[in-house]
Amino acid sequence: MKSFFSALTRLSLRYQIVTLVTMVAFMVLGVVGVSQLKQELLPSVSFPQTVILTQVSGMSSEQVLNVLTKRIEEALHNVPEVVNVESTTTGAFGSVLIARNNFGMNQDKIQANIQAALDAVWFPSRRIEAPEGQNPTEFARTLL
Repeated sequence: MKSFFSALTRLSLRYQIVTLVTMVAFMVLGVVGVSQLKQELLPSVSFPQTVILTQVSGMSSEQVLNVLTKRIEEALHNVPEVVNVESTTTGAFGSVLIARNNFGMNQDKIQANIQAALDAVWFPSRRIEAPEGQNPTEFARTLL
């Protein structure tokens, strides 16, 4: 192996022009190859999970747990494709739930099933409404 590299070095020094032309040809071929290469360096990867974020304000962590997180977890347990549910609850933000499923399943179908399950969950809303029998516009004027 040592003799091969020493012979290559001697030839490169003796025929400098040929060495330079060969080097430039390899550089041009490399640039052409890279510019026409249709390879994805980072393929798309979809993890078998769905992340559900809920946001609330003015509630303690325990209230968020009882009002939001537990209800969503119960709804997710009724989706047959979901194999694991992890949740994190905070009073400052709300809750983050991760619904995991097995690899190789149709994620769009699973997300549609999860959305349907979440649509069926009742959540209390905090809003100011006009008393029954009173005009909403007049009620808003009295508040302002």
